Parts: sequence; C-alpha cells; structure tokens
Amino acid sequence: MPPQDRDERPSSSPMAGDPQTWLMEITIASIVFVIVLLAIGYYLELGFEWYRSFLEVVYRIWERIRAIVMVLTIMASAALVGFITVILRRFNALKNRQPKMVLGAKKVGVAPMKPERAKKEIGNEWQEVRKLLQSDNTSDWNMAILRADTLLDDVLQYLGHEGVTVKERIDKIDPTMVPSLDRLLSAHRLRNIIAHDPSILHTKETLEYALRAYETAFREMGMMEEEQAA
Repeated sequence: MPPQDRDERPSSSPMAGDPQTWLMEITIASIVFVIVLLAIGYYLELGFEWYRSFLEVVYRIWERIRAIVMVLTIMASAALVGFITVILRRFNALKNRQPKMVLGAKKVGVAPMKPERAKKEIGNEWQEVRKLLQSDNTSDWNMAILRADTLLDDVLQYLGHEGVTVKERIDKIDPTMVPSLDRLLSAHRLRNIIAHDPSILHTKETLEYALRAYETAFREMGMMEEEQAA
C-alpha cells in the first residue's frame, strides 16, 4: 500500500499569514501605545500642576503666618519695653521721693519737740499719708506705706527706742503697751517688700489694712489724737 499523506498543519510562526494583517496589528498597537503615553503624560502634567498650585498656596499661607508672627513679635517687644519703662519710672519715683522725718528726732543737739506739738506733726503727716492711698496712682499707694513706716521710725526714736534699724526699734516695744504689735510687724514686713521691689502690685485693701496697723500702733503709743484715726 502506498503510504498515506499526513495532514498539513498551518504554521504558528508570527510571520505566518498575510503580511498586511500583522502590519496593521503592529500599527494599531503602536497607536494605542502612543495614546496611552499621551494620557499618562496628560495626567502627570495635571498632577504636577496641582502639586505646584498646592505649593503656591502653602507658600502664601506661610508668608501670611510669618507676617502675623512678625507683627505680634513687634507688638510684644513694644509692650515689654513699655512695661520695663513704667517699672523703672515707678522705681525712680519711689527712690527720689524719700519720706521725711517730721519730729526731728535724729538731729543731734536739738531738743525733742513737746508732746503736744509732736502729736500735731504726726497728725498732719498722717493726713498726707491717707491722701496718698486715695490716689489713682498705685505708686502713691506704695509711698503711703513707706511714709507710714518712716513716721513709725520717727515716733520710736522720739520715744527713746534704741536700735540701728526700724526692726530693732520695734523689737524694743513692750507688747503690753502696744497690743497690736503683731499687726505692726506685718505692716513693716510689707514695707520691706515694697522697698525692695516696688514693681509688685498690692491690692488697695492690703495696703489699707497695713495703714490701719500703723495707725492703731500710734494711738496705742499715745502719739496720735483719737480724732486723727480714720
């Protein structure tokens, strides 16, 4: 028998077939590839444009914040300079307005004034002290305490209490003669705080309480007439 012919199978080679067909497929694939690249480029450009716009917005916000911070810094610096200036003026005002001694107890070779005249001088000085506390200027309130303490020193020296400082002379006071001695000591401590740091603000009620302590002590020492009491 003659050998049977085997069936011929089509070739699977990519070059097999009609050349026009595979050429068209390549062309279409190239066009699609270009379109995809263009689309990607378009969206990338949109993305970069958005990113650039975002950076511009952030930059404008940062510029505004920096401008606000600069303005606030300048205002804070000006306020600080003003505060320091006020404190220095208050300190100089207290430093230059030294309370006076009204009884002249420290004058060597001069006899102390008579008790009646001493009470009158103390009364007049005390009225000036009270006026300071009625002022609208807080530095005058502090000055009222300083003058009251100076008046106390004057009175203690007039009465013969020895000592280098006011505190030493206060310690020589007999508590049975001045029952309000504890309040007087508290008022004197407040005076020391004011003298060392006049920038500290004290309430008017606190200063009024201290003045009443001085006032009560003067009356208990017999150095202030009853009508002088506020």
